[in-house]
Amino acid sequence: MKHTTHVQPKSGRTAPAAGILSRPLVGGPILIGLLLLAMMAMLTLTSVASPLSAQQINQRAILGTIYDLEAYGDGLTVITVQDQDGGQLQLEVRDELTIVQIPGRERSLAENLQVGSTVAVIALQRTGVTNVNTATDAELQGLPQLGPARSQAITNFRSANGYFEAVDELLRVPGITQIILDSIRPQVVVNNWLQAQHIMAKPAAAVFHFHITGVVVQLSPAELTVLDADGNRITLGLTLGGASGISPGEAVTVAARHDPKLGTYMAVDIDRVRDSMQRLVETLTLAEQVGDAQNITNLRLRLADAVGRVNAALEQAVERAPFVRQNVQAAIGDLQTILRTFDLYGPVVTVTGVVDLVDAPGGFLGITDNGGNVIDLRIAPETVIRDGDMDINLNQELFGRRVKVTYDPNPSSLRTHRVELVRDTGLPSHILTQLAVTANEGEAKGTVVELRQTASPQYITLRLDDGSRVPLTVQPGAGYYQGLGSFYNSRVAVRYDTYSFELLYIQRDLPMSGETPISGVIRDLDLKESREIDIAVPGDTVLTLTWVANSQLTRDSLPINPSDINIGDVVRPTSRYLASDVTFLAVRQLDLISPIASIQGPVLGVDANAGRVTVLPENGQIVTIQVGDSALMRDGSADILESLQPGERLEFGSFYNPLTSDAWRVAIQPAKAHRVAGTIADLDFDDFIITLAPDGGGDNLTLLVPNKPRIVAVGGDSTASFHSLQVGDRVDNLIYRYDDNVVVELMANSR
Repeated sequence: MKHTTHVQPKSGRTAPAAGILSRPLVGGPILIGLLLLAMMAMLTLTSVASPLSAQQINQRAILGTIYDLEAYGDGLTVITVQDQDGGQLQLEVRDELTIVQIPGRERSLAENLQVGSTVAVIALQRTGVTNVNTATDAELQGLPQLGPARSQAITNFRSANGYFEAVDELLRVPGITQIILDSIRPQVVVNNWLQAQHIMAKPAAAVFHFHITGVVVQLSPAELTVLDADGNRITLGLTLGGASGISPGEAVTVAARHDPKLGTYMAVDIDRVRDSMQRLVETLTLAEQVGDAQNITNLRLRLADAVGRVNAALEQAVERAPFVRQNVQAAIGDLQTILRTFDLYGPVVTVTGVVDLVDAPGGFLGITDNGGNVIDLRIAPETVIRDGDMDINLNQELFGRRVKVTYDPNPSSLRTHRVELVRDTGLPSHILTQLAVTANEGEAKGTVVELRQTASPQYITLRLDDGSRVPLTVQPGAGYYQGLGSFYNSRVAVRYDTYSFELLYIQRDLPMSGETPISGVIRDLDLKESREIDIAVPGDTVLTLTWVANSQLTRDSLPINPSDINIGDVVRPTSRYLASDVTFLAVRQLDLISPIASIQGPVLGVDANAGRVTVLPENGQIVTIQVGDSALMRDGSADILESLQPGERLEFGSFYNPLTSDAWRVAIQPAKAHRVAGTIADLDFDDFIITLAPDGGGDNLTLLVPNKPRIVAVGGDSTASFHSLQVGDRVDNLIYRYDDNVVVELMANSR
């Protein structure tokens, strides 16, 4: 549950409201986490008794990132920290009270903190008090000597005059006397503040660069949209003339720059793939002319590899960007011309799958790809087989391994260019985390000798075979709760939380020897004919289990029918199978979790027609999710996908299925900066204010342009200044902060 926090606003402005999550922090950067532990050792995290009778002041440890920072004067700065769970908290930082430490500086002021910095904070938090700025009538009436009339007077005064800036201002409310104020003073506040005592800050994330290879599917003077080989749609901002000569449908490699302070993604360099391909062709031609056999082999492999990657991106563009199809098909033809010139084999595709056949003498490799297609490939003499940085040979050790293969799909050829071992488990990281968490579940067998359901807390007591007793608490409303009384005096098998001793699941004990635990993800199933279930387990292995008549089945601890099993379900480690022989593995118990993953990060691209949104999560791996209009939420209300723009951010509370990429809730957080193009309608050279008429109509924008170098560029001249602009100038790219309408970058055409 989120609670609104208010701070005393400075004149003419309202302090930003933020939510506080009551859940504890988990995880976080190792360095700051160690600093936080050190700070906690210095400060005892126990309740501090307040001299006020009604309230307590508790110390709280916080680990997160500075999301916003606002100076209010008189040594007060309010910082908004986004914690590791995505919740936001507001902290008061006072120069005379708060210790601020930044690497390289013994003692700093709050003004030295930066948006984007990672911080570990020890703060004080009041409890047991009523905030008169947010309290309801009912909450106000709970204070001494405040009945319905006086509580209504407070809410009326608050509505007419705004928030109280000090408790003493309650005297301005009709009916509130000094005696009444003194009686309620220990129990009221005007803000739910968190007072920072000690802050250790790690500098904000530096600007970083990355590269993208794909096909240009959309282009404007201010933006470039590229579709890569994996189908990710990525939109980047352009500097003035940044895409000069580039056309939609061209394959390009883009060097991109991310500024975490502004949340902007800019293309800083664009290289045509045909140009880099031509350089590779020229080098290979020269090697053949001089007879450099070693370089000829390496360059031919590099050329085939490059053609394969680009061809995959072009195929994505043909499927998802029909308006550039003609240009793309021409580019595919050019690639085939290059291959034929050097007697290389036809179109090249790349797939990922599991090796299920190795015929080293015959030179064949069989794989089953992620879509379930079985492909038998011929290993050519020049095929590269790599395990990390090492070349390996075609051998039986490849069996059962996940590989990424680049090959010629021509049925008469199916020759393989490259085989790379994929060094992962084949399971999404969040699922491995779930499996690790569920490993904390304990199991026990015994007889229920005591059971209480009519009082709180509810519990059962289990007598184990060694005579010891284990009490387990019972949560009302859990799936096993109804009919729990029938287990009294019965022998049962239970699962329970080893930390809280909470009962998770109970069933009558049906002993069976030789059972083996299993955990992973359901990859395939056929319960009608073969009655088989394929489970991918950590370690790149897929086990096939057989569903039998007495198999037990649950999802999230609730019994379900076999027809409710889905591909992608997570199999908990409390699941069991029985091996009658090496080929028949019978399911004894199958406990499932519906796959779920949270996703946060900036939006890199949007394909509203296809319902696809490309996001850059914190791990840096680009992800494209499938989003329906009903899944998109903005400011707590449903919104349409067409409204989503690159640069906006998915916030905490966005979820998707990592196995199918389907999102069922996407919560939007506004971008830190907006981008716009238009024409200059007015200039105020005294106050450095620009009025811009945006393209597409709408209200004019009035923005402040800081008098700093490299803010304004005219005609490519980055040494220009605000005074170089003229009314009527065309502005192709202007970035401004949405919270204060201050220009960050302005690119105008020359006259």
